[in-house]
Amino acid sequence: MYITITPQKLDANYSQSSADFVGYLEKENEGLKEADMEYFFN
Repeated sequence: MYITITPQKLDANYSQSSADFVGYLEKENEGLKEADMEYFFN
């Protein structure tokens, strides 16, 4: 799966919203063995 994060406008909230999105994706791996984890970013 490929995801592109594009800002609607560049302001102080953009970097935080990107961090929130990464945190959301990483929650998908909670409790999984390393072999079963999904790697969203390289």
